[in-house]
Amino acid sequence: MGQRLGKIIGFTVIALVSSLGVTFAKGDVCKAIIHPELIDDPRTKGLEVDFSSLDWSYSNLPLVALEGNCSVSKSSVKTFVNDETKTMIVTSSDDQNQGYFFYVGHCGEQSFCISWNGHKESRHAQWLITEDAKFRTDNSNYCFEDQKVSVCIN
Repeated sequence: MGQRLGKIIGFTVIALVSSLGVTFAKGDVCKAIIHPELIDDPRTKGLEVDFSSLDWSYSNLPLVALEGNCSVSKSSVKTFVNDETKTMIVTSSDDQNQGYFFYVGHCGEQSFCISWNGHKESRHAQWLITEDAKFRTDNSNYCFEDQKVSVCIN
């Protein structure tokens, strides 16, 4: 019974990931960093934020929230940047690095919104980090970033 339930859950997760259009691209690596500027004034607000429901705290910042084989490829990032109707889900395809994930969406002319789940157990990217991230490329890095967060694919 337990094995059968496990298979059903496994197939459900695969179906969900497939329906979201997530493909795991071997070779492209994601790295996402949450910077201390996530809290605008850490001396006051950093002490007031309730981190008890999270699996990290202000003292962990900067936090490498994601690092490993990526759920998106650099070619899909190029397509995404030019299509303002799309939202991109960035996560790791490495089992040991799964947990955090990021939604990147278009927020205006040359600006991108980035939200994340904030806790490895959460299944929703309900925490909006920024509406002002910029896209930049250098060498083989494709990054969406501002002072609070950087989400890079290389």
